[in-house]
Amino acid sequence: MDVTWLTDHHYIESTNSDTNDLIIISPARRKGIDSGLITQLFNQSTSLNYSIVMFDYTYFVNHAEPSDDYVKEYEDLKKVVKHVRQTYPDKRVHLIGHSLGGVVSSWMAKEWPEVIASVGVFGYIPDKIDFGSYQGRVHIVQGDFDDYGDEVLIANSMEAFGIRYTLDMVLDADHLFRGTGYDTDVTYEADAARIMLTRLNESIDSISK
Repeated sequence: MDVTWLTDHHYIESTNSDTNDLIIISPARRKGIDSGLITQLFNQSTSLNYSIVMFDYTYFVNHAEPSDDYVKEYEDLKKVVKHVRQTYPDKRVHLIGHSLGGVVSSWMAKEWPEVIASVGVFGYIPDKIDFGSYQGRVHIVQGDFDDYGDEVLIANSMEAFGIRYTLDMVLDADHLFRGTGYDTDVTYEADAARIMLTRLNESIDSISK
């Protein structure tokens, strides 16, 4: 599998042989896997003994810009999913993505619904998300000051797909889960990560029964 761009710091893996589930994290446009939210998600996941993989997109590794249509980033994710499936064929795959990462994760679930057990989206972008006919579990964590989508837009989008989903709003947070108004120095990344992992655990428990 051609994942040669995933070298050094740009591909991080922590696996646990005692769990049947593996999380693949797709970052947003900015900072890649070094973002505060992704760092929180990784650290909290490993402390809970989840198996986890996170990676940077080709453009980020090459110090370039993402593609306008996200197709190249989707191909990057597809290669990582294939690599993980070949390396850990017995593990269920869960995708969690932030912003751009949430978009390409939804496309991945649409194409390979039989492979993706659940999808988590931070910073839902209604006009780009596309789950198609995917009927797995979807969890959304959104800042209530996120300019891309509020509760109504997200509900309309998800209901159009006919998917059961959970939506947790993080008060006073923007698209990057930073504070707004007088709280611009405050971040809600740890809270957002904790909420997502709680929802993921509910999915895993339900699937395992």
